Amino acid sequence: MKTILGLDLGPGSIGWALVNTENGKPESIIKAGSRIIPMDAGEMSDYESGKLQSSASVRTAFRGMRRLYERAALRRERLLRVLNVLGFLPQHYRDQIDFDEHTGKFKNHGEPLLPYRKNETGKSEFIFQQSFLEMLEDFMKNNPQVLEGGRLIPRDWTLYYCRKKALDREISRGELAWILLNANSKRGYYQLDEEKTEKSNAEKEYRRAKVVSVEKQDEDRKQKGYFFYKITYEGGLTQTRKCKMQPWRVGDYVDLVITTPLDNNGKPKKDEDGEIRKTLSSPKEDDWGLVMQKTQAGIDHGNGTVGEYIYNSLLENPSEKVKGGIVKTIERHYYKDELRKILEAQSRFIPELQDHGLYIKCVKELYHNNESHANELRHRNIIDFLINDVIYYQRPLKSKKSCVADCPYESYTYVDKETGEIKKRPLKVMPKSHPLFQEFRLWQFIRNLRVTENEKIVDERRFFGYDVTAKYIGTPEDVCRLYEKLSGYADISESKVLKALGLNAKMFKWNYGSKKEFPGLKTHHEFASRIAKLENARELTQKEEYKLWHILYSVSDRDELEKALKHFAEECEFNPQNFYEQFKAAPKMRGDYASYSERAVRRLLPLMRTGKYWDEKEIDAATLKRINAIIADGYNPCEDFPEFKRVGDFQNLQLSDACYVVYGRHSENADNSVWTSPEEIDEYLCGEFRKNSMRNPVVEKVVAETLKVVRDVWKTYGKPAEIHVEMARSLKDPNDKRKEATERMAENRRDTIDVREKLQELKDGHKADNVNPNSSIHILKYKLWKEQGGQSPYTGKSISIARLFTDEYQVDHIIPQKRYYDDSFTNKVVCESAVNLDKGARLAYGYILAEGGKEIDVTVNGKREKTAIFPKEQYEEWVKKHCVRENGIGRKGKNLMMTDVPASFNASQLNNTRYIARKTAEILSHIVREGSDPGARSKNIIMTNGSITDRLKKDWGLKQIWSELMQPRFERLNDKTQSNDYGEEITDSNGKRYFQTRVPEVLAEKFDIKRIDHRHHAMDAIVIACTSLSHINYMNNLSGGEKERYDLRRVLCEKDSRAFLKPWETFTQDSREALNSIIVSFRQNLRIVSRASNYYNHYVDGKKVTERQTKGEHFSIRKPLHKATYSGLVRLPETKMEKIENTIDNPEQIVDKSIRKGLKEVLAQYNGTADKKKIKKYFKDRDYKLNGVDVSKVKIRFVPEQARHSAHRTALGSITNKKQLDSITDSGIRKILLNHLENYGGNYEEAFSPEGISSLNDNIRQLNGGRDHKPVKCVRVSEKFSLKFSVGQNCSKIKTYVEAADNTNLFFAIYVDEEGKRAFETIPLNVVVERKRQHLSAVPEHNDKENKLLFSLSPGDLVYVPEEGEHIAMPLDYERIYKMQSTDSNKCFFVPQYVAARIADKIEYGPKNKSERDLNGNQIKKVCLKLEIDRLGNIIKITGND
Repeated sequence: MKTILGLDLGPGSIGWALVNTENGKPESIIKAGSRIIPMDAGEMSDYESGKLQSSASVRTAFRGMRRLYERAALRRERLLRVLNVLGFLPQHYRDQIDFDEHTGKFKNHGEPLLPYRKNETGKSEFIFQQSFLEMLEDFMKNNPQVLEGGRLIPRDWTLYYCRKKALDREISRGELAWILLNANSKRGYYQLDEEKTEKSNAEKEYRRAKVVSVEKQDEDRKQKGYFFYKITYEGGLTQTRKCKMQPWRVGDYVDLVITTPLDNNGKPKKDEDGEIRKTLSSPKEDDWGLVMQKTQAGIDHGNGTVGEYIYNSLLENPSEKVKGGIVKTIERHYYKDELRKILEAQSRFIPELQDHGLYIKCVKELYHNNESHANELRHRNIIDFLINDVIYYQRPLKSKKSCVADCPYESYTYVDKETGEIKKRPLKVMPKSHPLFQEFRLWQFIRNLRVTENEKIVDERRFFGYDVTAKYIGTPEDVCRLYEKLSGYADISESKVLKALGLNAKMFKWNYGSKKEFPGLKTHHEFASRIAKLENARELTQKEEYKLWHILYSVSDRDELEKALKHFAEECEFNPQNFYEQFKAAPKMRGDYASYSERAVRRLLPLMRTGKYWDEKEIDAATLKRINAIIADGYNPCEDFPEFKRVGDFQNLQLSDACYVVYGRHSENADNSVWTSPEEIDEYLCGEFRKNSMRNPVVEKVVAETLKVVRDVWKTYGKPAEIHVEMARSLKDPNDKRKEATERMAENRRDTIDVREKLQELKDGHKADNVNPNSSIHILKYKLWKEQGGQSPYTGKSISIARLFTDEYQVDHIIPQKRYYDDSFTNKVVCESAVNLDKGARLAYGYILAEGGKEIDVTVNGKREKTAIFPKEQYEEWVKKHCVRENGIGRKGKNLMMTDVPASFNASQLNNTRYIARKTAEILSHIVREGSDPGARSKNIIMTNGSITDRLKKDWGLKQIWSELMQPRFERLNDKTQSNDYGEEITDSNGKRYFQTRVPEVLAEKFDIKRIDHRHHAMDAIVIACTSLSHINYMNNLSGGEKERYDLRRVLCEKDSRAFLKPWETFTQDSREALNSIIVSFRQNLRIVSRASNYYNHYVDGKKVTERQTKGEHFSIRKPLHKATYSGLVRLPETKMEKIENTIDNPEQIVDKSIRKGLKEVLAQYNGTADKKKIKKYFKDRDYKLNGVDVSKVKIRFVPEQARHSAHRTALGSITNKKQLDSITDSGIRKILLNHLENYGGNYEEAFSPEGISSLNDNIRQLNGGRDHKPVKCVRVSEKFSLKFSVGQNCSKIKTYVEAADNTNLFFAIYVDEEGKRAFETIPLNVVVERKRQHLSAVPEHNDKENKLLFSLSPGDLVYVPEEGEHIAMPLDYERIYKMQSTDSNKCFFVPQYVAARIADKIEYGPKNKSERDLNGNQIKKVCLKLEIDRLGNIIKITGND
């Protein structure tokens, strides 16, 4: 008897059903089930927003950061070893470094400060005091006011003085070591690829300017408390700023961005008076590129080094911050140039820098096992060695070749080093930029090209779109002529092809669409155009062209690229410098990849060429052998050339025919094998189905789990004869819709071209500021502006085309992307930037309902003015006017009127689901393929879709069955809410009473009754299994608008009706029984620790060898152990009530000032003889009254001996309430912030916004009582020390505390004592990890009270809740099976096993949407039994019933 397996596949679920067949028709259900692949909130959010990433991606990112730290530490260790050989390290510093066992590492795991050492008294002293005194003299000479009033200069600034001094004067060896170690930690920005700078319509300059005057002007009429200040800087620059307080003082130095708009010729624009237009603004925090330009410009202007620039800046303005102020990020060559100058200057004073023998010792110290590299370095010097090999060595980027797709045809063999087996691996596909591939693509294009004449009369008959390809490209000579003409173009358009054929574009068309362009020989054209600009220019040979391409493709380092290009130019007899100048900015040849490897293209291309370009000698031997066999067999693969009697006939072939000739198959699918046992699925999963092979973690996870489900079905019930798979909800579009879609796409392309031309006109005519015709965002802005009639949808105000492309207007997502990922045109409008900011993450209509009529400050034509948000009625009128079409309101109109985020799948989800089904179908073909079934997808794999399944469910009565199955949940909600909001019994037209489910109106829009229960996947799978090809063909026929297939209708549908017949008479009842007997199975991810293979590199006979480490055990932790925030313990003052006699030793700890003063007066009466007894008697005699106040107990402030709080750093912008502000540990900063908050009227959101923080730091001196203070960006906040644990057990790690990451409590242990009483405990993840590393079970066998472990539960485990005294026997009552959801401390939370979503959030199953109790109120953990379930929902074992 044959069986059919139905699969319903989704991103987080697999529904399956197996049905029996009789004479090819379904007759009964064997088994059905739902397999759930849970996604946590983060995964679901990423998936819904289209951010597909593996579960390991976050861990990988952190590992990448750790590697950066490790590399920095390794560089430091290497430098310390070299400095030790040179003898440059101060003795106190050298003594703390291990140069014997762990060379270069610090002995106590903490780096000491090189310029400080402990003296005899144990105090730190600065060892470079002479240079420090010299620096003080320099400050006294050049800026004496810095030292007035006893102000101090940091000793650490001596480093910058030494860097300046070392350029021409002698410094000590210790100071040079200090400079080298500092250079090793600050290496600058190194750019592997030259970044292309787009032509800008404005010139930006970063300048530090001195404030000359500050003039307070009028108060802003729209914002009370804000005043305008006119600030004049040196050089005549002026700026107007609106602030609550004076932003700068005269004499302050301020960072400014000076923007100069440019005209089309790149020249500065001028105002009406003929002066160059300039605008001033403050630099943004994240604009590091601009800061880098400013710093580099300052260094270049001073014609000095980085160290000189920093020191001179401090000398001029000592209050300036060095890191992030004077210098933030600069290019590496500035640091390298400075260090080279220092070392070359010091080599005149320090003989070790010229001692070649000492240099050889340094080389051997680092490369004693790498003789070949050591020999290469022998002929260099120590300066070059320190700079290029130790400090500024840059490891080449690792190859990303593994990410490139495999060629479907070609492979290579290799020997497995571990097993000695000969294995095969596919070759990687070639880049599309390769000249060879571009030739291959052009031949393929010409072979597929079809030319049609718009109107032609043949044999007195009129034809439209008549194919005339054979007339104009019918011979090899015609093809060659066309190839020659098209090879001169970088891009091929319809007009170019028709021109090459000598045809009129109005009378002829090609088959690629009138507006489409096809890529030509882009690389060849790029090379030729650049070489044409050289002297003695000539055409490159094919070999030279390939070589030049390879240089541009493979070399990323700028210095190496220059060398390679100049060497190539010399070989080709071009001027090297001129050649380099032409090609240094050539487009990078990396990027997209083709579908075939270079070897495959070289084998296919000779058969695709024709005429004079065809050469038999270029056909490889294996292909020639196949050609001779084809000729002998009389095979005719090409219809256009009927005679294949000799090798010369095999030219101008279609790609598919060339593939057949070369590889013996038209299809790229190489594996048409048949699996004969379930074990072959395991082999496939462990072998060919490699991790990350699909480049999509969601797809990969679902496909792998689907294969495991099918494997288990095969093992349990036998091999299915057919497998039916449901794709996403998409039916074949009707003809008119397909036509509309094609026309719409063409219209969009034409519209974009028109808009670009319009923007160019605006730019040329100076009619719009800042417009860029090539900017996609400007094109989008214009389209939206035009669609909106030049009005803002939220205010109705006109949007000036002159200011549309400035920062005054932004593109707004109607439904915010944070809440629903829809980046389509219909979800966008253009509006005022201030309105967009005010709207935030609200929906458009929700914003109007909440803020309609409110006045808001907006910028119009560069000026601030107030405007009102549309009231509800005006907004609705605007939407009606601009968004309603003849056929009703459009999608944008619906979005503008939407009150909540849609719950439906987005395009990304649908595409993923389609891909899952398609890929799974190809793999599953191995199971059901028969001998005469060679296709990529077997004929026994039937693909259906959600629309067909929905129709069949309705006709077969399953929707009514589903409502009945869900009825108890709705009735229970009515009981809980004491209402009929969730349904009621009604009577139908036949007098039959039934329960009609419903939900309150507020929930109705997002509610889908199907998706509240996991069993709906199995229900769909039952229908899918019973869906035949006839059903699909009939439905597609109806949907396509074609003539109805009455032959199919007679077989499939009821008489005189289009309702489909049921597969068998009792189908509906059988489906209900199958659904009622389902136990849902959940995929769990409890892989916490796994063994890891550690590989290391070492040198054998001068060659680098990679070997696997065998010593010791290595583990990888697969879950986040803790949150990223680190905390340290702090002892903060606390208060408590204390008897007054206990405070006499320290009256200052009393909080109340009057009581404190009174107690001191009482103590003074005893002249130092007071003790507790006397003071107690004194106050007892006075009824514990002091100045009329009860003082039997007083509040005191004290610092506990043991820390009870932990503290961590957090961004200032995260402060949102008084509690957080009070938790700041630094009282001085807390006072500054309180003063700042007072200026903003206690508004936390405004005070700690980016603008508020900027104002805080601008005015920090005033807020600090006139005293200087560093800018505040982060603060240290405290919280009670609760469930944190130390990171490690060594050194500083034992004092560093972290908190467990969310959702990492994976084990809830249930212990039982001798009397059968249960005890409960959550096992923290860090404990589980440590036990796993010791090869112990995750959960201890006994708890602290020596109670024995009964069983443990993890999220996704199922439990059975028996009734009191129930004898456990199969089958169980499936309504009493619950799924374990989460655990915390001694609590464990559950939901019924079927529940996929709540009907009413926080109502149906309590405020946490989960509960410790079952539906009858019993505490589940006290009585439950653990069920072990397989993938198919079968109970394997019941635990806890002893």
